[in-house]
Amino acid sequence: MYQYILASLLIAGQLTGYSAPDQTEALISRIPDEPIPYTSYAGPILPLEVQTEGLAADRSVSLDLSAGDGTALVTDRYVLSNPDSAARTVQLCYPFITPVQSLATYTPEAKMDSSALPSEVLVGGWNSWGGIEPTGFDTLADYIESGAALADAQAEAELGSREVTLYTFSGLTLPEGGEAAFVIPATDRPYAVFSSGMGSRYGDGMQTYILDRPEQAESVLLLVLEPLPADAGLRFYDSSGAPATGACQVETQSMPLEQALETCVAAYLAREPEEDAAACTDAQFARALVTALPDTLLRDPSQLYGEGSLRSVFDAVAWHQRVNYLQSEVTIPANGSIEVEYTMRKAGSFDQSGSYPGLCGYEIVTSTGSALDFRRITATAVAAEGCASKWQTPVPDPLEEAAVLSADVPLYTLGAAFS
Repeated sequence: MYQYILASLLIAGQLTGYSAPDQTEALISRIPDEPIPYTSYAGPILPLEVQTEGLAADRSVSLDLSAGDGTALVTDRYVLSNPDSAARTVQLCYPFITPVQSLATYTPEAKMDSSALPSEVLVGGWNSWGGIEPTGFDTLADYIESGAALADAQAEAELGSREVTLYTFSGLTLPEGGEAAFVIPATDRPYAVFSSGMGSRYGDGMQTYILDRPEQAESVLLLVLEPLPADAGLRFYDSSGAPATGACQVETQSMPLEQALETCVAAYLAREPEEDAAACTDAQFARALVTALPDTLLRDPSQLYGEGSLRSVFDAVAWHQRVNYLQSEVTIPANGSIEVEYTMRKAGSFDQSGSYPGLCGYEIVTSTGSALDFRRITATAVAAEGCASKWQTPVPDPLEEAAVLSADVPLYTLGAAFS
């Protein structure tokens, strides 16, 4: 795992809004000299990835902690220089770590020479981290430096184009005191990989999906991954569990899995008012689900359906940390340079156990995963009343306004204390 490396500066009284000297000293004294093993880890500030060799870069990172809520407003600025006698068109991929449910909050804004830079958000692949390590890699650094993180975000998910069947149930009329259920008389594999507006049971040789009562939903969705057994279908039961008569309109549509998931995501967000439907687009959520399906939805069906609901799958996908990318294309003139800037809100790492109250951590990765030739990297931080910070990784001249970071040191660490 990466060591926690955070870059920051606090000079009492030198910048407007800093705490009074006595308060500043008290806050700084609470920050350990070594990085803290935070239980809630937000991930580092990562460098711009450029796969093209031969480009030089000057990088400056600014962390504004003045919000006082444990988040930092990060400005990550690059001057990219092209030494060639011909212009070069380059793909820029800026990595940022956040769950898909927080994309709207933490996706960077990109500018080139002070103007908005058209960019595409690439949702990262599914990484089953026990903390921060992706599956198949010892560390986050390995995952990024190997190119696997970018490849996962850029890859077309083959499963997403797979043809599936989306069942829509509406106009439900139940037997008095009874229920309606879509029954699949098989348990050898998970035929249905997603349900919305249903409860589910698994057992007695059947996968059973119980439709919500009419007053609870206008329509109910069931996504079926492969052709069903001939005797699968909708059944009605009276209050004693005996077969009964009811009515329901059933519509089936064949479509690619990713398209079907977009429909399911929209239904899920509409049915869960506590979720932030604007946190990401339905397409981004669907992409996240597609990348998760092999590990989560296609596992042992007895584990998948045993809980009686698939909402937990959505929750895991929504809040699972991912290495996402903001991708754009720029042209750097011959023997010239451009300035690109990424601004984003960055959550701080913190300890959920309460062992380090009021402390947060922020990290800067200097050059891992990028082919840029970094000539100079600097970092500054701005605090406000009730906030102080200090280096937890040695830097030269820590009392200078901008600390100079070495590209040979993979990570730098900042600890911040809030009153």
